[in-house]
Amino acid sequence: MQNYDPQQDVIPAAPEPQRPVPGTAKAFSIVAFVCGICSLVTLFVGIQFGIAGLVFASLSRRRAGFDLPRNRKGRIMSIIGLIVSVLWLILYIILFVYAVNGIVDGTIPTPTESFYFFNT
Repeated sequence: MQNYDPQQDVIPAAPEPQRPVPGTAKAFSIVAFVCGICSLVTLFVGIQFGIAGLVFASLSRRRAGFDLPRNRKGRIMSIIGLIVSVLWLILYIILFVYAVNGIVDGTIPTPTESFYFFNT
């Protein structure tokens, strides 16, 4: 006959239920995710979308009390979109200054000069 082991009759504890997430926190996390995608796709408006994505991600985190996965992804995409948009803006400013400086110095022909040059 086998010996009785009381450890075999122990029922494992149920996993802790997840905290309920308010509906506004879910909505804000979705908006942060969409704004993060838009900040990556658009160039000049990406700065505004990136800032909006960061604001909605922080609002979602504050309302839920913890960080939702979609919220985290939206915040990361918003930050990357902000960085890329700022770099594009700096590049365009540098190219604009270079072009204006070249036109003023005469090293780059104006559009009317290049039009006449190619049509002669």
